Amino acid sequence: MHILVIPSAYPTKEFPLSSIFYKEQSLAVKEAGNKVGVIFSETRRVSGMSYNMLRENHFQISSYDEDGLITYRLHGWNIFTMRGMLGINFWVKQSLSLFKEYIKKEGIPDIIHVHSALYGGLVAKEIKRKYGIPFIITEHSSSVLQGELRTHDIPILKEVYENANKIVSVGGALKNSIKNYTNNEVYVIPNIVDINRFSIVSSNKKRKEFTFISICHLKDNKNVDLTIKAFSEVLKVYKDSKLIVVGDGSEKSNLIEIAKNLNVIDKIEFVGAVSREKLNSYINKANAFVLPSKYETFGIAYIEALACGLPIITTKCGGPEDFFNEEIGYMIPVGDLKELEKAMIDVIKNINKFKGEYLREYVEDRFSKRIVSEKIIDIYNLVLNRDGELNEK
Repeated sequence: MHILVIPSAYPTKEFPLSSIFYKEQSLAVKEAGNKVGVIFSETRRVSGMSYNMLRENHFQISSYDEDGLITYRLHGWNIFTMRGMLGINFWVKQSLSLFKEYIKKEGIPDIIHVHSALYGGLVAKEIKRKYGIPFIITEHSSSVLQGELRTHDIPILKEVYENANKIVSVGGALKNSIKNYTNNEVYVIPNIVDINRFSIVSSNKKRKEFTFISICHLKDNKNVDLTIKAFSEVLKVYKDSKLIVVGDGSEKSNLIEIAKNLNVIDKIEFVGAVSREKLNSYINKANAFVLPSKYETFGIAYIEALACGLPIITTKCGGPEDFFNEEIGYMIPVGDLKELEKAMIDVIKNINKFKGEYLREYVEDRFSKRIVSEKIIDIYNLVLNRDGELNEK
């Protein structure tokens, strides 16, 4: 079939990892034998405007073959902030212009797949009204999970959900939050993890120094400060321990200061942001993964660690409850320093009970391209009244 993807965010030249999992899912659907296109209206901050940037991005529409995905981009600027209806409506109008260019050359799609209702859902709703093309939404938004929406976004969200032919959530907790805005049925289908990008290098883990790793955007909701505080206590019991922190963000300088104040800075390696190509090598330097987030809609970093054969320490924060069991690590209450310290000590004591190959197979059976793309295609078939039924398990 012919699927058109309308993401509310997407990788760009400046930010190649932005919402990369939207692209990865689209590629998996294409690899299953479908024609898949993407339209995305890029918005750049006006503060970053320069002569060279304007020469490259002057609201022109260009088409590309991006790893086999037919991709139409409008290279624009955020001249109206997306915090108000003026900016939202402007973005929707640009996206509809993209759609018209797309169908001129690529034809009418059978179905539209929106990633995150705000604001790609408004574009799909208008296309459905004018052309009768059905659309589904996969919701990823932590703002929906937390109920932290701007006042004007709530009626938009309700309207989009009511007009969608099917709604998909990447996790059970997010599904429950979505139900606050619609009476429509919500399916749960997780994000894809391309485990072919990850491998188990067991020789890297056979060392005297037990190494924890944490990979995330260094923001307040990731609770990396809690990890550092717990790690400082672990060092009192296991002096030959190390913590690797991969990622960048607004909390980085604060986290470094905490590590200095606790006199553990020499036992923590702040790596900064790394490319996806290098993630595998960093994960394989560690024995266990730890991330005590305040909330997660899914939690892809945990899955990537499991794909490298690492047990995980996570929290009851939304997404991880969907896939966690005691054979893959430890789950603690959000914000509980003592429980985090205990879990980190326990994983050192019990590391031999966690079998890397089992952890990797666990991921493959639930989050591989084949498994997830089949479920997504089943949703398309349900909408288009074709044979098939969805098995969420």
